[in-house]
Amino acid sequence: MENYIAKAVKYGGQTLRTGFKEFKPSFDAIRKGKPLSKTEKYVNRLLSEYEQAGNKRESLLKLSNRYEKKEKELCAEARADLMQVFDEEKSVGKMLVRLAENEYTFSNESSRTYWARTLCEAASEIEDAQGLLAILKSPELSVAYTAARKAFRIIDFINYGPKIE
Repeated sequence: MENYIAKAVKYGGQTLRTGFKEFKPSFDAIRKGKPLSKTEKYVNRLLSEYEQAGNKRESLLKLSNRYEKKEKELCAEARADLMQVFDEEKSVGKMLVRLAENEYTFSNESSRTYWARTLCEAASEIEDAQGLLAILKSPELSVAYTAARKAFRIIDFINYGPKIE
């Protein structure tokens, strides 16, 4: 495995060489089965992003209340689903699937794209992955792609990443 990484670094250009130098101690720790320190810059950033996604999830109901009777208001079905998310009966991912499949009746497309991005920012659990994928497959929701990719990175790190001390 290390040979493949070394070969990629050799041909990958300056950005990859710089990145590899930064992450090499982490690769070595993972290879040796040692946990990574929470103080590592990128580990700390990912843990912080995971916490921010949880906070965003907790504030979704307040956010929907703020947009009541305004342009970005959630329709009744989406609001009912959001209540289930808040009560931990439904995942954000299930809402994202319904949103991507255009099952909710939004008053306008900008409201739909706003909630797609916002829900992606609140996605941080493995159950949300299917919804994130649905968003990435939906060209009209491209404004949420960055948030969806970021959520995938967080989910992958938390569920399958290295041990953290």
